[in-house]
Amino acid sequence: MLVVYATALGLVLSAVNVYLRDVQYLVDIGVMIFFWLSPIVYAWHFVQDTLADTTLSSGVSDALLQLYLANPVTLAVIGFQETFWVAGDALPALPDLAARLGVALAVGVVLLWVAQRSFTRLQANFAQEL
Repeated sequence: MLVVYATALGLVLSAVNVYLRDVQYLVDIGVMIFFWLSPIVYAWHFVQDTLADTTLSSGVSDALLQLYLANPVTLAVIGFQETFWVAGDALPALPDLAARLGVALAVGVVLLWVAQRSFTRLQANFAQEL
């Protein structure tokens, strides 16, 4: 799933970078933001516990948690943690992770197709722009 999203994002950003050179600097900022929005250095249930402890209503808290879990990188990291991290066995598991990963993969394949079509369309003018 990560390969599909990375390829789609790479195709789009490389095509846009030919026309807008400053995109390369935004990629660095975006990678840093995605690093902290994904549970790479922390467990995902910390976000769930923090949202439950806030003064927000339960509907808003649940909506924010679902938005957090809609990030495909977050789902992939949780999948890796549950698969390979033995120390995480005592942590709460994300319900219906396989279904969420399947939906994210299907959306990623569609985005990859759109990115490939966009790259092919913009590719004709690359030589003039460079």
